[in-house]
Amino acid sequence: MLMDDAHSGLVQVRELHKERSALEREYAAKLQLLVKKAAEKKAKKIVALVLGNEPTKAWDESTVAKSTLDKAYTQLIAAMTDASRDHINLAEAIDTKVVEPLRATEKRHEETKKKEIQYYQKLLADRDRVYSDRVKSKQKYDEECAEVESYRQKQIGDSERSADDRHAERAARQYEQQQVDMLNSKNAYLISIAVANKVKEKFYSKHLPALENEFEELQTRLLTRFVEIVKDAQEIQLQHLDTLRSHLIATEATLDAVNPQADQDLSRPFTMTMYGRAIACTRRLLTLIWKGTMSVEPAPKVYLQNRLSKCRAKLQELEPVLSSKQKEADQLRKLVDTYTSNSTLGDPNEVLDNYLDARHEFTFYATSGVVLSTESETIAATLQGDEGAQSPHTFKSSSLSIPTTCAYCKLPADCPGTRHGGRTHTPSGSLSDISRTSSTISRPEYLAPSASSGEVTPTPSSFALSAHGFGVSLGK
Repeated sequence: MLMDDAHSGLVQVRELHKERSALEREYAAKLQLLVKKAAEKKAKKIVALVLGNEPTKAWDESTVAKSTLDKAYTQLIAAMTDASRDHINLAEAIDTKVVEPLRATEKRHEETKKKEIQYYQKLLADRDRVYSDRVKSKQKYDEECAEVESYRQKQIGDSERSADDRHAERAARQYEQQQVDMLNSKNAYLISIAVANKVKEKFYSKHLPALENEFEELQTRLLTRFVEIVKDAQEIQLQHLDTLRSHLIATEATLDAVNPQADQDLSRPFTMTMYGRAIACTRRLLTLIWKGTMSVEPAPKVYLQNRLSKCRAKLQELEPVLSSKQKEADQLRKLVDTYTSNSTLGDPNEVLDNYLDARHEFTFYATSGVVLSTESETIAATLQGDEGAQSPHTFKSSSLSIPTTCAYCKLPADCPGTRHGGRTHTPSGSLSDISRTSSTISRPEYLAPSASSGEVTPTPSSFALSAHGFGVSLGK
């Protein structure tokens, strides 16, 4: 992966500068030791060098300081002393302005890449969960088909044994109920196929390209920051060289100021015999060393109408949240661009982290929206306008003594229990009685508070519906 290669290169460059810093410190320590020895030798030899081994008259430090050779030698040692400190400063600058920023960039890059990988894995998990729901719906549908066939065979057997047998009537009711269950499972399976296809399309056409763009942006930022730091390293070294150059220029100036004749005139009163030695010593000192179709039978239709009501209610609640998250992500995107173009405003990496978090959160809400809108469109297309009265129950489905499969109850929405005080009612009647087109809906307990109420923003998973239980999470 290109990003991993760039990160590996960054690590290598950091280690290179780390070792360079260590070498600078080692060099500075050795240079300091060398200068110390040279200064000690100078202190012992300078008098003899300037005035001779046995001056013939009294002298003091000011006399020696008049020597142009002493000035040059003193400047040479001072320049090396300053250079040793400059190498230490260079090592410290490399550590603080190159090595540590590269290390921080590595750490930030690894953390951001880890978050991106976790985001990708979560996208995969959400997609696979939708795929799994489709498989489960298929299995459920197959099981219901098998049950229908089983009840049909049983009904045939009972009819052959006795047409008046009371068991035959019960078998007929069971067979009829099983047909309804089978059709509901078929509808759920077809819905799950539509959802899975839509999620798959969005995953490959939007999510993956967007993720690739994010990785490319991280790669670009990594390389851009890498170049900035290494350029800082070059600037540090150029400044270091300029400082060394200033020492060399100063030393060169004192060397240019060495006046053999003036030094001879200075030493002559003290000893004429030292002149030759002074010339030889001066020469030594100046030597420098450089280093399918859905069923719309009456009972399944009620199921679809109820499910459509739920989907639309959730979509209506999701829309302001989705709009808010989109706006938040767009604003942060602008901030990223602004901070990138003008780093004096602050750290663009922190703004980028906030933008990526907002973008990821919006993506999961959008996925929930895709699921809900796809279900709504699929069911609405099947119902062809016969969507029911959309009258909500005032009781919960749990108040029914018999589990039902129409999302809340198996009665149409205009049943007495839904319009008169919320009385608990018991499902009754045959399929022919359940032919009205009204739908039932009740606000589920697990739904998070809406954003418009001023309460906490719902999580993306609170908007997702499963094939049967309306509660499969598609992401936090």
